Amino acid sequence: MVTTLYLFADTNLFVQCRSLHDLDWTVWEDFDEIHVVVCRAVQRELDSQNRRGNTRVAKRARRAWSLLRGIVLDTADDFTVISDNNPLVKLYLDAASRPSADLESRLDYTQVDDQIIGYFQEYRSQYPSRDVRLLTYDAGPMMTAKSLNLPFEPIPDGWLLPPEPSADEKEIARLQDEVARMRVAEPQFSLRCIDASSKPVTKIELSVCTFEALTDAEISELVRTIAERYPVVSDFERQEPPAGRVPSQRWSMSSLRVPLSPPTKEEILRYQEHDYPEWIRTCGEVLSKLHVALENEKQSELLFSFIAENTGSRPATDALVIVSAEGHLLVAPPPREESQASRDMNAPSLHLPDPPEPPRSRVDLDISKFVQSMHAFARSESLPDYLFPGAYDNSALDSVGAIRSNRRDPNEFYYKGGWVDEPVASFGLECDQWRHGVGSEKFDVEIHLPEARDAVEGVLECEVHAGNLSTPMKLKIDVRITVSRISLWDAAVRLIDELS
Repeated sequence: MVTTLYLFADTNLFVQCRSLHDLDWTVWEDFDEIHVVVCRAVQRELDSQNRRGNTRVAKRARRAWSLLRGIVLDTADDFTVISDNNPLVKLYLDAASRPSADLESRLDYTQVDDQIIGYFQEYRSQYPSRDVRLLTYDAGPMMTAKSLNLPFEPIPDGWLLPPEPSADEKEIARLQDEVARMRVAEPQFSLRCIDASSKPVTKIELSVCTFEALTDAEISELVRTIAERYPVVSDFERQEPPAGRVPSQRWSMSSLRVPLSPPTKEEILRYQEHDYPEWIRTCGEVLSKLHVALENEKQSELLFSFIAENTGSRPATDALVIVSAEGHLLVAPPPREESQASRDMNAPSLHLPDPPEPPRSRVDLDISKFVQSMHAFARSESLPDYLFPGAYDNSALDSVGAIRSNRRDPNEFYYKGGWVDEPVASFGLECDQWRHGVGSEKFDVEIHLPEARDAVEGVLECEVHAGNLSTPMKLKIDVRITVSRISLWDAAVRLIDELS
């Protein structure tokens, strides 16, 4: 015996659910067949909705109305098959012309939901032996059916279509599609950060050591120690050449008696009033900058690099890369080679200068002619020019070597506004045409810390801009650095001990 379930459909089965052919009817797998019945009220509502423009509801209503119209025009059958699986599902039209008169006093037939309940009850009264249930998703018809002790089945949630986007959501989606199309025609960038050992960096958390500058009181005490250990010379009578500075044995003068002349007053005065005080002053200056010299010697723990690559299908025009820092941080590019060489030459010393030599007695001989003859001999033997400073004037060569081209390679990066020599809040590099598919660019940056803080938090950021890039590419790295400071007293004492 074939068991059949009759489901009296609400309008939302057609406009809020996926296609009837795609629904999972095995919810009622205990029945052999399911007959879905569509009453006049639902037919009229679908007819009304299919004329409401091009909304999703209107499209769904037109599709359902076309299905119902096919049943009307079919001369062979009064139904259409929805699913021929188990259970077999058929779609029928209800022929009743009006809703139940028995419920007219309890329902408002001016409302579509109440009309559907009225037709449902009329159908049940016409076929009392059938298992007929209302099929709806709306709470209103369910509550009405329940109040009238009428059976109903809720439409499963899995049958529903995703909610239709609002007008604003549709506009946003349209704009997003437009932006996506524009970006296809733009350069695309990848951006990452690495440390000095080329390891990827997503955040910076470090503990670094810095050298604490000597105080003025410490410098004064150290300078007093230097002056006490190496006092100014006051006895200049018959001073002999210091050890290690006697003439070579191959120039033996043992058979000569050489007269010695004492230093002049001018030499003594220059030593006592200029050379020695200047040496003491220089020692104090070296000690005051000792922490800077040691920092320069230490390998930077705060050197990082941003790696950027144009991975798109076209070059970036008027490209600008900005490296910046927020919080109590400053940034600067590492010194370029010529700047580093200049810095090395002018960098604070790690050693104290030797004490000045006091004026000494000297050989009283006129050897100017001997020196001139040695000079002529050396020139004739083609000895290196550097032994004779001033022999040639290289100024012309220097001027030619200093000539540089002012033309810029459009595919190379140049510092915007010129090279950055001091720590700043941000610096930029610009390129007229950043080629795609040519590999990555590396932008080095050193983080600089304020001297007075023991803990620093901030952000290191890199931004990529271009004339044909609608949205800049940005990468932010959180920074947290703790600083421990090392006293330089012991190091300064060792420098004094190393003096000759």
